[in-house]
Amino acid sequence: MNELVIQNALEMILDGDCDVSDTAFEELVSVTTFADAGMMSRDNGLVLRMSDGSEFQLCIVKSR
Repeated sequence: MNELVIQNALEMILDGDCDVSDTAFEELVSVTTFADAGMMSRDNGLVLRMSDGSEFQLCIVKSR
């Protein structure tokens, strides 16, 4: 699994093009906030852990 797969899956879900079960997110094992994961960051975000052991970080930054 790689960043592009996660990006495309998230885009399809948010656009309403498909269900979570039809994307790479069906392999999602856990979702944790940056704070709960003990990450030192000024940003808010989520840590996604996948069944293959890969881990991704989604940073949430308000732009306006």
